[in-house]
Amino acid sequence: MYKYLTKLSVCLLACVMLLGFAALPARAAVREDVDSILESFPEDQWPAQPELNSQAAVIMEVNTGVMLYAKNATASSFPASTTKIMTGLLAVENCSMNDIVTISQKAISSLTPGSSHIGLKAGEQLTVQQCMYGLLLPSANEVAYALAEQVSGNVKEFASLMNARAAELGCVNTHFTNPSGLHDPQHYTCAYDLAKIFSACAQNSAFMAVDSTPTYVLPATNLTGEVRPMATTHLMLRKGSPYYSQYVLGGKTGSTPEAGRCLVTYAKKDSLEIIVVTLHGEDSMQYADTQKLLDYAFSHFSCVRPSDAGAAGKTQAVSPLASQTGELASFHMDGSSLVVLPDTLQFSDLKAEASYQQQENGTAGTLTYTYQGYPLGKAVLMASAHEEGELIYKKNTQTQYHPAEEALEQGSRLIVLRLWLLILGAVVLILMGLGIYLLARFFSPRNRNDRKRRQKRGRLRY
Repeated sequence: MYKYLTKLSVCLLACVMLLGFAALPARAAVREDVDSILESFPEDQWPAQPELNSQAAVIMEVNTGVMLYAKNATASSFPASTTKIMTGLLAVENCSMNDIVTISQKAISSLTPGSSHIGLKAGEQLTVQQCMYGLLLPSANEVAYALAEQVSGNVKEFASLMNARAAELGCVNTHFTNPSGLHDPQHYTCAYDLAKIFSACAQNSAFMAVDSTPTYVLPATNLTGEVRPMATTHLMLRKGSPYYSQYVLGGKTGSTPEAGRCLVTYAKKDSLEIIVVTLHGEDSMQYADTQKLLDYAFSHFSCVRPSDAGAAGKTQAVSPLASQTGELASFHMDGSSLVVLPDTLQFSDLKAEASYQQQENGTAGTLTYTYQGYPLGKAVLMASAHEEGELIYKKNTQTQYHPAEEALEQGSRLIVLRLWLLILGAVVLILMGLGIYLLARFFSPRNRNDRKRRQKRGRLRY
């Protein structure tokens, strides 16, 4: 009996371990959901996509999150110094730009032969803002290390923060181990994730004030009396460069033998605000590929407001709604909502799918615009009192199409659900194991002998 209960305890422990592993595949499912969206570009009436040298690339429209181009978008790639985009983002999010950073000996010792640096010394002091210039323009590795120490105390803790922030931003295939991008087999990301990360940077004024600057002069410090001139390594920002573009407002370069040539570029023209990512290109081809993608986006796409689309937009807005209760509601479109429109299509070619969900901020629902199932943006519906010219909708609970962002939210909810199931299962199994342990002690040979001796003494006393 004792041996049987011991074996049963081991089996229950194995079940706990299996439940733990069952919670892990949720992240992979999220990546698959994103892939299913990115691979569903329309076949008909869609602008012909350019051929690239780079092994992976994306174009993301910043305001809508719509991907205009995707090549191996979620495939693992080594990011090289484009890693410093995340390092800089965390620095401006967690520090004041006037905070003083003291360069440690560890930061200096972290430099490897041939890595980029600006010649700082141990004990030298710079402000966070000065460090940001050294990080994003000449791509100094000792500065990346120093900022990691400033934010988290050490590189290991900073890498954990990098990965947590990546998950918050909706990244699906990213794992960082260091703040500079020096090669490590476990340090990787993908084109889709880098676009998501830089999208957050584009909304941070402190980050962009530095990143958009082509040149900077670092003044004398406590240990160096000479100034240090710096220039961005992103040649599309530098006037006089053959790759210069007036539409490029920021970005970051990266290069290692393992990563190839990597380039992240932020650009804006007319109504279109985009991030272009090219990874693992050949020497100098990253600029040619980026220019192809900039030309492709600016020539064939624009952002339009559904609220300005006239009768076509209003007709599409009303038609998908079906009433279960017969109750009428009056909505108007949020004027800031945007939809990406290819030059091969008219707004009336898009399909609008509606969902109704009343919220405290006045949002009553959304219209998701798609073409052949591919999401091109949303319009937010706001509840209002009915006035002439407004749209009248019937309430419904129709399920809307889920683009990549909503797929990520579903994946996050699935992870939380599985964690709760894991905790519940573990508690149940622990209680069962405790019961089995107590039974095993009760039926153990030693306890049986003790009971027999007590019974024998009781008979003798009687």
